[in-house]
Amino acid sequence: MSTSFADCIYSLQSYCRDRHIPNWRLHIQPEGQPYFESISEGRAFRFLTEADLFKDSVFNEVESFVSAFEEKARKCLTCPLSQEIEVVLQPTDKLWYYMVDVKRRCIF
Repeated sequence: MSTSFADCIYSLQSYCRDRHIPNWRLHIQPEGQPYFESISEGRAFRFLTEADLFKDSVFNEVESFVSAFEEKARKCLTCPLSQEIEVVLQPTDKLWYYMVDVKRRCIF
């Protein structure tokens, strides 16, 4: 008996549905890869990551990075940025990031 792609996605969504991650919303890409979007009202940027935030150590590392990033941005930026800036966090052996201006379709 084989499992369909739709069954796998449904299983992942069912598994994740009852697990609450504070300040983050789970999404599933069309290819099936889960990712998280920050939903905290007080953040200056929209953060996205494929890091496994269900693991406490990963969640804590990402939250620490986001807090430090936001603090440094507040101190360093002298002009307002577009409201459509996304910061994409890449989980590897270290936490890497890149920024996207969605409105201008620019990666920096």
